[in-house]
Amino acid sequence: MHILCFDLVSSVFGPVQTLVGDVYHLLVNEQLLKYLPHVLLALLLGSFLGLERRRKHKAAGLRTHMVLSAASALITICGVVMTAGTSGDPTRLAGQILSGIGFIGAGVILKRGFSTQGVTTSATILLAVAIGMTCGFGLFTLATVVTLLMIGMLLLTAKVFRSNDFARPVTILCKWEKRDDVRKLFGRHNLMGGFDKRSENVEFTVQPALTPREFEALLERLLENPDVLRIRVIEVDG
Repeated sequence: MHILCFDLVSSVFGPVQTLVGDVYHLLVNEQLLKYLPHVLLALLLGSFLGLERRRKHKAAGLRTHMVLSAASALITICGVVMTAGTSGDPTRLAGQILSGIGFIGAGVILKRGFSTQGVTTSATILLAVAIGMTCGFGLFTLATVVTLLMIGMLLLTAKVFRSNDFARPVTILCKWEKRDDVRKLFGRHNLMGGFDKRSENVEFTVQPALTPREFEALLERLLENPDVLRIRVIEVDG
């Protein structure tokens, strides 16, 4: 009886065990163990870049940089594997990444009047792709050091240039007959474009180059002015 039960269990679970073993050996093979660290490191380093952009509330943040870096590593690995043992050039497939990334990089750049936003974010997207390609080719130390160095420089320059002069375009809506008086509040600061008359009001844009403290003082004067109906500050990329 015991022998019969054992044979029955073996006949049922034997094929299942064999199937599980085959699937395990199919998934966990030499290539997976060799190249998975490349993708995981690219994923991690790309997420570091994305966190820095997300901290500044940019359009392309954590997920975008993470996916692009991992995808670049995966495409690079495909080029390496496909040309292994042949005279093929693995960089040809990796080179096509740069052609495709141009569309994504251009998509995060916004131009509002005379102000351009998203240039730095577009550059970090290119960096994320380069980091992914570097991981794909197995240059782990180089990819890690460059990522940490660039994140440090982005954080440092954001603090350093915060206290220096910068230019933020300001769009003002005021009464038409008071336009000259409001315009004088900006002194010699550049008028961007001209006056856009809207019924009894007028809208114009200026770009003052001031320190943050001077810029806040200017905004306070504008807010206290009864002739100013609306103020819109256009953020610049950083």
